[in-house]
Amino acid sequence: GQLHSARPQHSTMFCSISGAAPEDPVVSVKSGHIFERRLIEKYIGEHGKCPITGEVLSADDLLAVHGNAKNVKPRPAEATSIPGLLSTFQNEWDALMLESYTLRRHLTKAREELAHALYQHDAACRVIARLVQERDEAREALHSAEQRMGAAARSVGKSAGSDGAGQDAMEVDGSGADGAQAGNWEQIVDEIKSLSSTLSAQRRKREVSSTLAGADLLQTYEEVDSQSLHKTRPKGVTAVDAHPTMAEVTLSGGVDGDIHIFNRATGKIVASLSGHSKKITAALFHPTEDGVILSASADKTVRVWKSNGNGDYECSVVLKDHNAEVTGLAIHPVGYVVASCSSNGKVCLHDIRNGSLLQKHDVGGKGLHAIAIHPDGLIFSVGDSTGTIGVYEVQTMKDVATFNGHTSKVTSISFSENGYYMASAAGEKSIRVWDLRKPADSNCREIDINAFASAVSFDKSGYYLAVGGGSLVVLGAKKKWAELLRVDDGQSSITSVSFGPDAKFIASSSLDRSVKTYSAK
Repeated sequence: GQLHSARPQHSTMFCSISGAAPEDPVVSVKSGHIFERRLIEKYIGEHGKCPITGEVLSADDLLAVHGNAKNVKPRPAEATSIPGLLSTFQNEWDALMLESYTLRRHLTKAREELAHALYQHDAACRVIARLVQERDEAREALHSAEQRMGAAARSVGKSAGSDGAGQDAMEVDGSGADGAQAGNWEQIVDEIKSLSSTLSAQRRKREVSSTLAGADLLQTYEEVDSQSLHKTRPKGVTAVDAHPTMAEVTLSGGVDGDIHIFNRATGKIVASLSGHSKKITAALFHPTEDGVILSASADKTVRVWKSNGNGDYECSVVLKDHNAEVTGLAIHPVGYVVASCSSNGKVCLHDIRNGSLLQKHDVGGKGLHAIAIHPDGLIFSVGDSTGTIGVYEVQTMKDVATFNGHTSKVTSISFSENGYYMASAAGEKSIRVWDLRKPADSNCREIDINAFASAVSFDKSGYYLAVGGGSLVVLGAKKKWAELLRVDDGQSSITSVSFGPDAKFIASSSLDRSVKTYSAK
């Protein structure tokens, strides 16, 4: 016979059911056919035999075929030629572009919806802010109206009880006088001299309060309260003063022409004083007479307010001795004498008991912006628009000394309680402390504040000096004017500062309408 060589028949591994390359191939031990596991198991479950030979077949007759796991999955038939690949790439590109277009459209729509929502939110915030502002103004107007109505009702009651005699406030116009306008000036001068001798003797023997805040405690002071007590239009608080004995009570005067007494313990306005027609330039508690407040204003007047015992204050005296904006106010140690200065260079001494003008002096036509009386009561200082500080004798109104050094208008002057030092500020980045015991050519010390300074104030002990302007700074007189405290809290332009009793807190006012209190927590 003829011999034929036997060659192995090679066939591609395809599933006998689907005709595609299996992902999980198995082989039948009975027929030797290859199947996709999931397909043959499903077929066996339904028919129980081999789909090719018809023999009885079970899952136990299937043997897994293991190949190289790193082999690449066979390409589909359409990807085995260049035209097929190009068609596949084109389809995938088209799908990608369509998806990108859809995403861009959704993004644009989301941006439009977000912009609309933000616009609505901004509009709502503006409406709410305007309504809150109108509500605050309405409350302030209502409070002022209630006070005026109450004062008017009391005035009517008083008038009816005294057959119509008198008014709430005694108005005194001394604008035409250049000298003494009232009574016994010589007798008042004698009283001032006698008091000065007494005060000087007491000052040499005085002892510092045992409850005075120490420098270590003062260095821990921080903002503990902030209030916006005055109207939003016009905006700003121009004066602040701490009550001489009540540790929680402060007084503030604003650009709105109102004065508010605020109790920090209760968080409420104790009383509001309305009467000035223009901004308040100075507001002070009387240091020795409880229930008496003095104020000066750009409306050219000085007013004296007295408590009626029911929590309200009434204006008892209106002093109209100036014919220009009253810019400064100081209370003489004698108690009933008050000094005021104006923007046209006039200085007036008033007797607030009867509203009389005691003295009026022209310093030479220079605008004055600050005034302070020495603790002994014999001299006072005024700061003018050229940066000069003039010292005058109370009795004769004569110029006894002149201090130069500032380059801008002097906005604040303060004497230390022991009478040795006088501090001044002029809106510069430094203040000046003058030692009144030394000759004029060597008595000045310039202290750099690193922020513009417009207000200075000694505490009652004379140990500490507060400086306000761009920042709140406290210097130690016993520490060679070393900086003990600096607070940079963003407060807009501090206009006035004041120490509370025993320097336990510091109050400040600002053009941003805030009245802030700094203390240890």
